[in-house]
Amino acid sequence: MLHAKGKGHDHKNDTRGEYELSTGVFTPSQAGYYVIMATVDWEDNNTNTGVRRIALVNNLNTIVEESSEDGDTEMTSSIHTVIYSDGTDSYRIQAWQGTGFTQNIGGTTTAPGCVFAAYRL
Repeated sequence: MLHAKGKGHDHKNDTRGEYELSTGVFTPSQAGYYVIMATVDWEDNNTNTGVRRIALVNNLNTIVEESSEDGDTEMTSSIHTVIYSDGTDSYRIQAWQGTGFTQNIGGTTTAPGCVFAAYRL
């Protein structure tokens, strides 16, 4: 099991060294099925509406899972999926927004954080 948080870098239970904290890349060391979950808390600034997205991307820059929300001024984007890894694949989370304004993620009083978790089944 791996649990990593953004900004505060609360990096737990990575006994195999599969998550590179400096790059945010997860590389499972064993072949198998993995549950991957990630959330991004967007800053609430009351005026910025528009599309916000989160995606799980593999080492080939292919989107494996994606979630898109449209509209709200305060929101959390999240993905939950099961993937098969052959033990050599790498994965990372990407988040982007199209509000037309600067939009902070994680680590603010109104957007408390970003979370990544992976569990081998």
